[in-house]
Amino acid sequence: MGVLIGYVDKGKVIMATDTRTIIDDRKYNETCECNYKVQKCDNGILVGIVDNRNLRQLVLSNREIFTLNKNGKLMKEHIVTEIVPKLYSLLEENDLICYYDDKPPIMKASILLAYKDSLFEICCNFEVFRYKKHQAVGYYSDMALAKVIDVDTNRNIDEQLVWALKNCSEFTEYVASPFITIDTESLKYKVWEE
Repeated sequence: MGVLIGYVDKGKVIMATDTRTIIDDRKYNETCECNYKVQKCDNGILVGIVDNRNLRQLVLSNREIFTLNKNGKLMKEHIVTEIVPKLYSLLEENDLICYYDDKPPIMKASILLAYKDSLFEICCNFEVFRYKKHQAVGYYSDMALAKVIDVDTNRNIDEQLVWALKNCSEFTEYVASPFITIDTESLKYKVWEE
């Protein structure tokens, strides 16, 4: 579960998420960097995945599928023609694709990709969207977006994103601190305790 926010600001993308994981009735927070819902690839792409821990672990252990195009950029066409087919095959091989009568196949997860100042979503039905300013996915993502849009000029963007996550955590046990932020410029995690 959880919520993941991507925000484009001053030539970079900032991603923010919570650390809550629920397995059966057990609730705990993934505070080890290797378990964060946002991971960095060697080529600088940030990959954020929420909603399905097993899918997240499988995909993030195969980060090599998240490539840049031949010009060293992350573009929608490249995601659609190169990344999505590899992602789909990986999930299909591991029985992580859901099939429903008369509907396209879906994955039970939400994915945000960020590189430099570009933010993309790979939706559960494998459609790809680019966002010019911000997007949130996961549990209570609408509330998170509303709080991100409700900008407080006394906060920097990282603080605003964490504030949005804190607001979500007040309404559900599926979102909890500590919160994590990372951006495509520094590629360094920052942990926000309550």
